[in-house]
Amino acid sequence: MEIDGRFRAYTNVGDITVRALSDLDVQERRQVAMLESANERDVLSDKDSDRYRELVADAISEADDDTMRAAIVQFESSIAGDNAEELLPFQYIPFPDGATLEERHEVIRKREGHEAEVRGQRIKYVAERTEKLRKKVEDWDTETLQRELERRIIANWVLAKYTEVFQYQTLVQACFVDGKPMFGSWQEVRDHSDKLVKKLFTAYREVDSVNPWELEKKQLTGTSTDLSET
Repeated sequence: MEIDGRFRAYTNVGDITVRALSDLDVQERRQVAMLESANERDVLSDKDSDRYRELVADAISEADDDTMRAAIVQFESSIAGDNAEELLPFQYIPFPDGATLEERHEVIRKREGHEAEVRGQRIKYVAERTEKLRKKVEDWDTETLQRELERRIIANWVLAKYTEVFQYQTLVQACFVDGKPMFGSWQEVRDHSDKLVKKLFTAYREVDSVNPWELEKKQLTGTSTDLSET
């Protein structure tokens, strides 16, 4: 693990250099994902498109009212789960400087207790939000159910596209061979072998988690301390 001239951490996977993203890279990654997901929404909103018929219309046409109610509630549960993670994040509890083994054990116990408490709060949040909608959909007629299910199906596919592009675009901007970008587009990343892509993602997560100031200090002092322990 090293840092380049622009103070970004990087590592090598064979002859591939994987580096952390700059602020501009992060903005571009988000813009690409937003554009692709917007295109996905446009296609799925066109009721004459093959993709709309395949992913939306067919699913709705084959469902009776009870099936649509269950599907709508399931979509809500999934969204609520994502929201719960954002609203109720885990708080990192660090080890004290120069902590003894006993102090480290105490911190670990506190972490486990905190995480159990947060998980319980998340479960409660999802259950309450889901139950509220479950009661609401009981009064919806077929037309309303179809409209609401359509909206949720489209939103789910749009989010899936954003997530897919965001992930693959990360490697587009992080991977280089002989100083040149390895991939020309996120589609190229998707078309490579899963084994290689997983290796590159592992390398990227490694460099993305590094504090470059700490890394520079370690390189200057020659210490061999594992960064994961800092």
